[in-house]
Amino acid sequence: THCNAQHKKNQCPLCADRDGADLIADVAIAAERGIHRASPDAQLLMSDWAWSEVNFDHQTIFRKKVIDRLPKDVWYLCISEWGKEIHIGGVRNDVFDYSISQIGPSDEVREAIRYAREKGLKVAAKIQANNSWELSGVPYIPVPYLVEEHITNLKNIGVDGLMMSWTHGGYPGGNLALLHSTTDQLVHENFH
Repeated sequence: THCNAQHKKNQCPLCADRDGADLIADVAIAAERGIHRASPDAQLLMSDWAWSEVNFDHQTIFRKKVIDRLPKDVWYLCISEWGKEIHIGGVRNDVFDYSISQIGPSDEVREAIRYAREKGLKVAAKIQANNSWELSGVPYIPVPYLVEEHITNLKNIGVDGLMMSWTHGGYPGGNLALLHSTTDQLVHENFH
């Protein structure tokens, strides 16, 4: 959508010398103007998926640069688990994209959410509630306590909305009910 995507702005004669954060903000500003010209009440969510200048290091600094440039009526949409440090089988890694087994939000996303709210933006978090890349061939992963904890964590830091899935996990499975009920309430209602 812009020349900073896939870190190729240096190949563009118009964008090579521009700040990558400005390029992303230009897309947000143009989209916001067009959307609100057509429907003043529409909501535009700007996703931070892969916001970075050269690589995925120092994403928090770059996110803040973009957030500073976003129109105030645009929602900041983060990927809750992105960058969460994990240690599995003695191997250190970071969550890249989504995870149900690794409960978000990550520390860097918490900081971005705090910063966006401080700047007056509404914030939504994109999470996988039904399914994730971990096991994309089933309708949903029945781990309600993990999903409930993730949703609670996001509510506790003031997230205004949730995007519940992306390309996987669109089946209206059992975890979606956690938006309005606790796991214990669902067990009681369905199995008591």
